[in-house]
Amino acid sequence: MPAPPLPIAVLHLDESCLGNGQQRATPGGGGGLIEARAGRAIHRRDFYIHAPDTTNNRMALASAIAALQLLAGKGKRLRVLLVSDSESLVKGFTMDDERLRNPPGPGQTVYFDALLERIRDIRASERRFYEKVLDIYATSVDYQPELSQQFFATVQNKMHFAAHVHTAAEMVDEPADAEKPFMGMQPTRPGGEAARPRAASCSTMPGPSPRESRGPRPRASTSATTLCRRPSPST
Repeated sequence: MPAPPLPIAVLHLDESCLGNGQQRATPGGGGGLIEARAGRAIHRRDFYIHAPDTTNNRMALASAIAALQLLAGKGKRLRVLLVSDSESLVKGFTMDDERLRNPPGPGQTVYFDALLERIRDIRASERRFYEKVLDIYATSVDYQPELSQQFFATVQNKMHFAAHVHTAAEMVDEPADAEKPFMGMQPTRPGGEAARPRAASCSTMPGPSPRESRGPRPRASTSATTLCRRPSPST
């Protein structure tokens, strides 16, 4: 029998800062209204916080933390719906579009190139790439779900081969060494050997030795599911 759904608490938050971004103390405040349902009744509580020197984004985050701390003090599990006009809270980032569009002039630093470099790095991530491929693939007129696994395995191999002239299966096979712990596979999380070892994803395996030193290898045709599977103990 499924557990009953948790009650919902709605947080209405707003914040403000005087002289945001200026080279002086910028006081600000934030507040909100908490609405929580208990049976057929709705309980409401408002709150307010302030700081002598802050920013809009800091006050938005501080308001959300203060509201969650008030709810945590009740000792009950709740689902939380947060309502805010803060771009930082809702989207997870914020940008000064006008400043980036119109640089302030000599002597003032605007990290526009650094921002572009970070965006390029994010767009180049393998997961983002596959999301774009999936968006295109899902709109295909001859879409066939049963062929999806083979399709993405082929795309993965083409990506790896274009980057370092090896297929995904070769990236798992070449660094493998039966004399090393876990066949020499690397953990997918930071921490090196101290991290909890697990089957590494194809994109995080260390680079294989040059093809010239090992001789030509046949092109692998293994599906995406079996490319990253840890070898069984019998092997």
